Amino acid sequence: MSLALIPLALAAATAPTHSIDIHHSGANHAVEYRGVIETDAKVRRTGAPTRAHSTRCDLTATVSVERHIKMGANTPALTSTIAPTKVLGQTAYGPCANATERLEKLVAAHHGKILKFLASAAEADRPSALAAIEAVRSLAVN
Repeated sequence: MSLALIPLALAAATAPTHSIDIHHSGANHAVEYRGVIETDAKVRRTGAPTRAHSTRCDLTATVSVERHIKMGANTPALTSTIAPTKVLGQTAYGPCANATERLEKLVAAHHGKILKFLASAAEADRPSALAAIEAVRSLAVN
């Protein structure tokens, strides 16, 4: 049994973000990095099929990063998903009956790690963000 992509209302309402400003050609561009969290809970049986078995619930939260570059007040943000992802995992013994609550606790327990991950992804992505800004500006001029 798999409960794929259980929605996390709490995590969605307080999605982790990291913001930086990039100065290019006399203009400041706000760049926001948003953590997108996808969760999964899978029930695993342990033991031989012909014997008594126990179950465990494997919980995973996959964090990907979306980059939003605000080019101007009246223009939509330039949005893209950047490459790195982080997978957080936990195993709980028993069925996945209260998987949503367990997944919320997993994400909340790793909130600091998620923020550090966003900050490091933003730092590594700075040259790519600058190149995207340059590309948009060169297309607008031509």
